[in-house]
Amino acid sequence: MSGAVKARPKEKKLKRTAALPPPDSFSMRDLNRQPARVLKACDQHGSVRIRMRSGAAYVLRREESDSATMGPLPDFRAHRRHLRELGYVPPAAHEIERLNRIIAGEE
Repeated sequence: MSGAVKARPKEKKLKRTAALPPPDSFSMRDLNRQPARVLKACDQHGSVRIRMRSGAAYVLRREESDSATMGPLPDFRAHRRHLRELGYVPPAAHEIERLNRIIAGEE
């Protein structure tokens, strides 16, 4: 062993570039592997083009809904009450615990 110390390799400096807007055209592979990126671009551009290897192209466009909120939720208590009237008996706590263990693969 020699007493020479090996020099560390120089670390590469990352280039900082301005954030570019997402492209307005993607491949089918992009849609398959990075759907969030494609949808984000669709939100920014209004629509994006999806190209296939066969040469076909599709346009993906965000659908504008009439209202931004959901409609009213169903009355779950009334539904449970109706099920009990029909004779439904919910499983006991120990049965639910066993079912959870079966799903988890512990039993």
